[in-house]
Amino acid sequence: MLTKNKICFFSSLAMGLALTMPIKAAAETEKITNLTEFYEYYGSDFTSGQQDIIKGIFDNINPYLQPNGAGLQNAIDDGFIPLTPEWIDHGIHWFNPTLDFVDLTNMQANPLKPSGLNMSKDGELLGVFWAEELYNPPLFESFQSLQQSGQLATLTPEQLTQVYTQQTAEETPVPTDFDAFSDIGWHKHKNVIIEGLGTRNEQGNLDPQQVDFRQSLSNENFIGEVLASIVDPSSILSPLEIDPSSLDPNSAGYPQFNRGVSGGFHMLHMWVGQGNKAGLFAGTNQSIEVSNMAIDESETFEDGTDGHGHGMEGGDHHGEHSQSVPEPSFVVAMLGSILLSAMNKIKKHSTAIH
Repeated sequence: MLTKNKICFFSSLAMGLALTMPIKAAAETEKITNLTEFYEYYGSDFTSGQQDIIKGIFDNINPYLQPNGAGLQNAIDDGFIPLTPEWIDHGIHWFNPTLDFVDLTNMQANPLKPSGLNMSKDGELLGVFWAEELYNPPLFESFQSLQQSGQLATLTPEQLTQVYTQQTAEETPVPTDFDAFSDIGWHKHKNVIIEGLGTRNEQGNLDPQQVDFRQSLSNENFIGEVLASIVDPSSILSPLEIDPSSLDPNSAGYPQFNRGVSGGFHMLHMWVGQGNKAGLFAGTNQSIEVSNMAIDESETFEDGTDGHGHGMEGGDHHGEHSQSVPEPSFVVAMLGSILLSAMNKIKKHSTAIH
């Protein structure tokens, strides 16, 4: 674990000598606002290659490290939107769906330019994160292929679920972007449904607490939600119905979607704004102060599990949101609408995206 070297002095009464021993420990202050404070907290025990990556990251995130909420405003100006409400030990995940940061159709991490920020309840930067596709091809390409081949019009939801299960049987390797470091905490999120993206409060400000992030749905319920969203005119689904090149953060109505889906992605956190005694790349940071609105991430796992890497394949046990998930029989009844609406809505964007 990368922490600050601290010299501990021990007295030897018998010999009258002072002995020193270097150990790893965190600095007294956990707040990091620049590269100098980063090394004061985590120490200088980094290779030149690691230092190059760290410097490149700080060069890109410096606007988001500004104090008194200025960093968050800079992030919003650059196109970041809330991906989750406030989570205990995470803060609020802010994500940038513009092409400068990520290709929504096939997420790949840029080590020097994080696609996500962990912000505090007060708008201060806590950490950054990266995401990469968990399956190849990603869900987007799978549904596009089904649409273009005409199979989307002939497969029942049960058959679509079988196709999806086969597609997700093999995961992509854990990303190697940060292999220069040790103790890196890549973890997985699977079968994710995100609602309320881009929602604003009465004051016109982006409102993280109105974002509903759900993960680890069963394959059947995940496919059911995707199909139901396709036929719902009030649901604009990303990435299935969005041309990423249209995501201009300066345009009216940005983002042009209010719901996101992902079959799965690898994720990595790096605590560059709030020192983390558990490690630079730990999955959570227990030193984060939260408001009374913060929830535990375990509440978002609909299969009854309580964290990353446990029961992430989907299951029969669901959380508080499960009653709203359409059953396959319900989706079968809507197939007539799906065939027309899905074909029209997806086809509209297929040429631009591919």
